[in-house]
Amino acid sequence: MGPQNSSTEDDSRADPQRRSVLAAMGALTGTALTSAGTAAARQDDGQVETRGCSDAALTPEDWSTGALTVQACSGSSGEVSLSVTGRVSPDRHVQNTQLLPSSETLHVPAGQRRTLWFTGRITGLSCSNSALNIGIAHRG
Repeated sequence: MGPQNSSTEDDSRADPQRRSVLAAMGALTGTALTSAGTAAARQDDGQVETRGCSDAALTPEDWSTGALTVQACSGSSGEVSLSVTGRVSPDRHVQNTQLLPSSETLHVPAGQRRTLWFTGRITGLSCSNSALNIGIAHRG
């Protein structure tokens, strides 16, 4: 017999490189890889929520066009650093945006959720560890 076409092989023996890519994407998007090599939504404490798709929930006091929400897994705290072309703050409502910095580091205690509000484009994002789930909503 000749070599088999990988597209006809059983999913459980999927190409290791493909599985690595799916696992990396899952780590970034909060999904987990099942034994058959397909992505499935996580149902544990890793759920991340940001603003919805409807701008009706925004109020006139909302100065930001984006939100970065970080959920730290239970048992592990972490830090996220965000740099933007505009302004960034852990406060959703502020009096004067001109005084805000263009970068911020956010400490997230284990099992907690924190949000950074921002304007402009994201120019830098770094995480202290892999036990952080990050969600980004952006209207800019």
